[in-house]
Amino acid sequence: MEPLSPEGNPPETERSVAWPAIGAGALLVVLAIGALVLLTRPSGERTAQPVSEGPHAYGEKLQFADLKMSEVANFVGGKVTYLEGQLTNQGDRTVSGVTVEIVFRNSLGEVVQKETLPVKVHEQRGPYVDVTDLKAAPLKPGETRGFRLIFDHVSADWNREYPAITVTAVSFN
Repeated sequence: MEPLSPEGNPPETERSVAWPAIGAGALLVVLAIGALVLLTRPSGERTAQPVSEGPHAYGEKLQFADLKMSEVANFVGGKVTYLEGQLTNQGDRTVSGVTVEIVFRNSLGEVVQKETLPVKVHEQRGPYVDVTDLKAAPLKPGETRGFRLIFDHVSADWNREYPAITVTAVSFN
């Protein structure tokens, strides 16, 4: 039988708190939130692009053809949308960079999303096709190469038609 305290209650036993376990749990929660923030924010490529003043003159010599769009699920449960096709340099200069403005519209023809992105071109790496900057694989005059634009998010109001593509910047070798 346990001795009673002067008030007639059993004495309180000392409880130890597992502070290291609580600290480790809090650290895991903070790391998980940080990872979620990093994975869901727009990539630096999109925010680092200069604001366009309109179409680039050499853009008329760059032809985008055989457009295809696809969506895939990413590892965090969201969707990534790809716009792929063929890019042909019909001009007389070697192109080492292309920036485009992509405009998505709704069923009323209103702009629901506008993004400025660098064009990435297909590059064969062993048995796989990867994408790389044009700076690493410039597009020579008369050359055609596959390209890909990647969208982390596309507006739910998008009318599912191909977006408008405007070349806003071109770099040359």
